[in-house]
Amino acid sequence: MGKLADQEKDVFISYARSDRAAVERIHVALENVGLSVWRDEQEIDEFETISPGLRRGLAGAKVLLAYYSQTYPTRRACQWELTTAVIAGEGEAAVGADIWDAVQRRVLVVNPLLTPDHIEPATLRHRRFYNLPNAADENALADLARKVQAHVDDIPSAMTIRPPAKPQRVGSVWQRPPNRFVGRLPEMWRIHAGLRGDTVLLTADGTAPGGGHGLAQVQAWGGMGKSLLAEEYGRRFEPAWPGGLFWLSAGGADASAAAWQGQVETQLIAVIIDLDDEVDLPELRRSLADEPTEMRIRLLRKRVGRLLKAREQLYLWVVDDLPHHMPTAALEAWGAPSPNGHTLFTTRDRGLSAVGQVIDLGVLDPDQALRLLTAARTPVGVEEEEAARQIVECLGRYPLAIDVAGQLAPAFADFAALLAVVSSPGEDEEILDCDLQGELPNGHESNIVATLRSSIHHAEVKDPLALAVLQIMAYLAPQAPIPVAVVEDMVGKGTRGAVELLHRLSLLDRADGEIAMHQIIARAVALDSPAETLAAAKAAVVGVLMQHMKAAIDIRQHKALMPLLPHVQALTATPDTAEETRLLLWLGLYYFEAGQAAQAEPLFRQCGRVLHRILGAEHPDTLTSMTNLAETLRAQGDHTGARALQEEVLEIERRILGAEHPATMTSMNNLAGTLWAQGDHAGARMLQEEALEVRLRILGAAHPDTLISMSNLAGTVWMQVDHAEARALQEEVLEFRRRILGAEHPATLISMSNLAATLWAQGDHAEARMLQEGVLEVRRRILGAEHPDTLTSMNNLAETLWAQGDHAGARVPQEEVLEARRRILGAEHPDTLTGMNNLALTLAVQGDHAGARELEEEVLEVRRRILGAEHPDTLSSMVILGVMLLKAKDVQGVFLLWEALKLHKRVMPDHPHTRELEAFIARHAGNNATPPD
Repeated sequence: MGKLADQEKDVFISYARSDRAAVERIHVALENVGLSVWRDEQEIDEFETISPGLRRGLAGAKVLLAYYSQTYPTRRACQWELTTAVIAGEGEAAVGADIWDAVQRRVLVVNPLLTPDHIEPATLRHRRFYNLPNAADENALADLARKVQAHVDDIPSAMTIRPPAKPQRVGSVWQRPPNRFVGRLPEMWRIHAGLRGDTVLLTADGTAPGGGHGLAQVQAWGGMGKSLLAEEYGRRFEPAWPGGLFWLSAGGADASAAAWQGQVETQLIAVIIDLDDEVDLPELRRSLADEPTEMRIRLLRKRVGRLLKAREQLYLWVVDDLPHHMPTAALEAWGAPSPNGHTLFTTRDRGLSAVGQVIDLGVLDPDQALRLLTAARTPVGVEEEEAARQIVECLGRYPLAIDVAGQLAPAFADFAALLAVVSSPGEDEEILDCDLQGELPNGHESNIVATLRSSIHHAEVKDPLALAVLQIMAYLAPQAPIPVAVVEDMVGKGTRGAVELLHRLSLLDRADGEIAMHQIIARAVALDSPAETLAAAKAAVVGVLMQHMKAAIDIRQHKALMPLLPHVQALTATPDTAEETRLLLWLGLYYFEAGQAAQAEPLFRQCGRVLHRILGAEHPDTLTSMTNLAETLRAQGDHTGARALQEEVLEIERRILGAEHPATMTSMNNLAGTLWAQGDHAGARMLQEEALEVRLRILGAAHPDTLISMSNLAGTVWMQVDHAEARALQEEVLEFRRRILGAEHPATLISMSNLAATLWAQGDHAEARMLQEGVLEVRRRILGAEHPDTLTSMNNLAETLWAQGDHAGARVPQEEVLEARRRILGAEHPDTLTGMNNLALTLAVQGDHAGARELEEEVLEVRRRILGAEHPDTLSSMVILGVMLLKAKDVQGVFLLWEALKLHKRVMPDHPHTRELEAFIARHAGNNATPPD
């Protein structure tokens, strides 16, 4: 077992050494059915290539059986073995036949996982493989062994393993050691599929340039590992190209036509020298001396093509780093010069996407990035490993930056110290501008900034607006998409052309009308740009985002604003100007309007601190931020905190602006609203009457602010159960608004709704219903069926129908309102929870106690979690659910009501609701249970 014998074996088992126990069971099962097995038991370093012993073992086997665990694709030796077997199978395919049918004869896959998504090449997922989720299952092992035996019995001989050809390496290929390469397995197999396919490189006139079935190109921006991937493909797949591997350099991203043409000529001559021992080089040069450049290249290609065609074997022609904006027709000069050659390009230019199989490299996955970072230094302990993972995320899993950081790691005390540098703005130059001369492949620039600078400079030359777009994007959230239309607002006319150019140069990603830029490119742009230019770009970004975010007060616009949120958050994480702080204010208003007061609160607090420092404690903008914070606290049930802020704002405005200033009046109304919520209706009424008196005297009875004061006062009078006086005020407000603003003005509709509520309270449900139906008709027609105000009107009308005893009629709009609010506002928005409450009450009165209880329990759970146990809305839900349970004769209702009363007495001891609840419990539950401790 594991013996390096030359005799033929049936099965070669390829496996990761961490899977040894499971593989030993498979080995035994295979031998039990009479199969001979070759299995290597030596440890192989993960960066080692296939050894001569392993190659002999494969050459003596009929099939390779890959135990394809989660670890298998990460082990370099395993991939060498699998690749060698696949190539052997390909070589046996008949002309015109499906290559993978031949591969399947030689490669079997055992999958211990529940899904095949980890298997590469992907084609093997769709071919025959064996599931073995439990290698200890004796029956499953025996069944697997019988199936393998049946398969092997149909194969007459061992596979033919080609020795690797001696590569014809032109240029500086294979400079770096292979252990600098990690991952990229799916991309490598896609390259192979493209090269072995039927894609043909065509010239401008639609004909093939002398050969070249099979064409693939690797596209990505600088530093993503295009050249290293091409090198690694060459190493692993050498046996697939018995005619040799030829590596040419196309001169780099910004090479001029004259430069790359000179490169072609020089390298073709080098290939001729390598292939033809009898070449007379002086004579060759003399024969070309009088020819124009394009003819010299054409003649040299013909000569190379004849030499390679004579070999009658497939060869790989790799052209590294094609220049930007190379015309498709010009590719004729670079493609494989004979029909038995297949071509692999690497380029930053996405403009060639119609040519061949395109492999667009993205960033590394987290585990691959971690392996690259820690290749030179292994993290010690959980904390160091977590710091290393944070480093790769800070660097956006950008291969070149991670490679640089990994090579710098031994110079730091630990990975936490390296993380401090990587994650600190201004400190990242140590990574981005580190000199790595001699470490980067194929003559690239010596650091990351220089690597990207050539593409940036090329973009600027082609379109001056391109640099402006890059500088704008450098201030947005890295890698988060943003609509092109918003960037156009920041840069101006011509933006879309610049975006197309930057996408082609791989400096931006573009999809579905949005663009994004990797954080490393953003940081490189920032390092390479003058400070004053960046400051102007930032100001433009803040100004445009401010204009867009003003739509935050309309919740219907929130979906359109969502792509902007990561960018607003990035710009306002540490605001240091008044404009940035005002943008943060609009972000807070977005969350407040969405019903997420807890998310809005820290943003408003931060606004207050920054504005206090920049503008002073008594500046109007500072006071506005305090007012917003107070409203947020009130929404969360912290009436005491809200009241303290509002009293402070009111005192400052009275002292600075005067007792009768409009801003002072607004603050009085705000404070009155908080007093009202605390149950201090008398205190609220006193403030509202004072504000109304001032506004009547200064502004007149018909002024909008006066009418707001009258409406607010009416609400307080209503709560004091003086419905007649409330009605008189509301009718006066409604009459003014109808006459001045019109019957369909939003303020007029609010007055109609308020008056309907008073009529409802007075028992005039028919008149209330008529008003509500009128409001609903107008709002549906003008605002649409799903506007929040329309849904509120539907809810109000449902309450009236409910009061009139039409519970079935009330249920229909309540269900419609709830469905719309869940979909538009979200399942946990306050208005959605209110809709659930209302529907629960209707279900209860209709006798569906289980449905009502389920809804109300959900409302209570959400409110407890989001608002806290002592929020007024949470207490309301406790009372409603308690009453429901009490009526269903469930003793849990009594305990829930006692708990609610206990919290009421602690939070709002003097509130009317507290007294009402205590009276209710005394009447209905006082003798049924003892108050909880």
